[in-house]
This record gives sequence, C-alpha cells and structure tokens, in this order.
Amino acid sequence: EIIWEKEKKENRSGVVPVERRGFRARIVARPAAAPKTLAHAEHLKRMRYSATSLDTYMRCPLRFYFRYVLALDEKEELADELEARDIGTFIHAWLEAAFIPWVGRAPVLTASTCERLLRDMEERFDRDIAGKMRGDAFLVKEICRVRLGRFLEKEASRPVKALLGVERVFEETLDLVAGTFRFKAKMDRIDQLPDDTLLVIDYKTGSAALLPASSQKSLEAPLTRADLKSQVRSFQLPL
Repeated sequence: EIIWEKEKKENRSGVVPVERRGFRARIVARPAAAPKTLAHAEHLKRMRYSATSLDTYMRCPLRFYFRYVLALDEKEELADELEARDIGTFIHAWLEAAFIPWVGRAPVLTASTCERLLRDMEERFDRDIAGKMRGDAFLVKEICRVRLGRFLEKEASRPVKALLGVERVFEETLDLVAGTFRFKAKMDRIDQLPDDTLLVIDYKTGSAALLPASSQKSLEAPLTRADLKSQVRSFQLPL
C-alpha cells in the first residue's frame, strides 16, 4: 500500500526499490530408530496383525511403532463437517444392513426391493448424516442415491447362488521364520456363484485398493521390506 501511494504520487512504477533476499535451507533428516526391548518383541508376537497395520509398517516403521506398540493415536478434534471416511462408514453400514437378511440364500433384488432399500438409505442419511453437514447435505444424499441405485441395478443382474457372509472377520495363525503370528482379515461380503466358486467383494467409496504390481512368480523369491513396498504395495488383497 505504501509503494502504491508513492507510485501514484510520482505517476510511475518502480519508485521504491525493493531488495529481495533468498536463504537456502538444507534440511537433513535424522535417522529415527526405535530399538526393541524384550517386552516390545513379546508384544509384537502377541499382536493380531491386520492389513492396515502391515501397510502402516511398510510405509513407515516408526509410525507403526508409535501406533501399534506404544498405542499412540493422533489427537482427534471436533470437525465442523463430515470427512470422506464418515460417508464411507455410513455406506458400509447401510450395505451391511441391506444384504444381511439374504445370508444363506440368493439375494432377490426386484425393482420394488431396490426402491425400498434406497428409501431406507435416505432415511438413515437424514437421521445420521444430514444434521452434521452444511447446506450441501441434499447434494451428497442425491449422489449417494444415484450411485447406490446404479450399484443395486448391477447387483440385480448378476447371478449369485448364495450370499455366504457379510462383514465377516477371519482370524488365523501363520508359522513364519520368526515364529508364529496371528492375522485377521475382514471381508465386506462373500458370494457363492452358480459354479460354486467364491467371490469376495470389498466396497470402496474413495480411492481404489492398491493391488500387487508383480506377478506371482516374481513374488516367490525372498523379498526385502523395500521390495514389498514397491511390489506388494498393500496387504489387503494378499491377506
């Protein structure tokens, strides 16, 4: 503002010389380490590992240490509006309620059934979501209705012999070189197809799941953590 006033007074630009200085900062990351005590090692052996915990370790071992060994969580603050994961949680809960009555038999998605399910979604949205949003709640609800309507249309045309499970959690132990470890995996839905093969469905409302980048043959060789990070990328599907 001061420069502008002087320029107007002189009726020309560049009246006030401005000196510019630059500073080069070289930031060197300090190597961070978390030496394991015997108690830490025992805790790691007792843990039940999920795809999320394994992916966290691949991305950053120190973050894994803070979250799963020290049990430190990020500070949660009250948000003024819903986040994308809140919408994802809402849709997952609705899909579970919508399909769980058909467990053990084939889903029958007639036009009237689909319309009833979508009305139920809208009622749940008004009750659980709309009050936490600002003026764009109606638009988000309409997007949910359109996209979920298309999803139900596709499901109605897909042959399914029986729905075997909804939100099923599987737990298993694996004998590895370092010992026996416990793992768990949650499957959104499991279908039995007409030829008796199984189809595992994982609902995604945001970005698509990261799939392994390499063929099975290249994954048979011993892999370092760096190899796993670049080739496997996510343990959701393998687990």
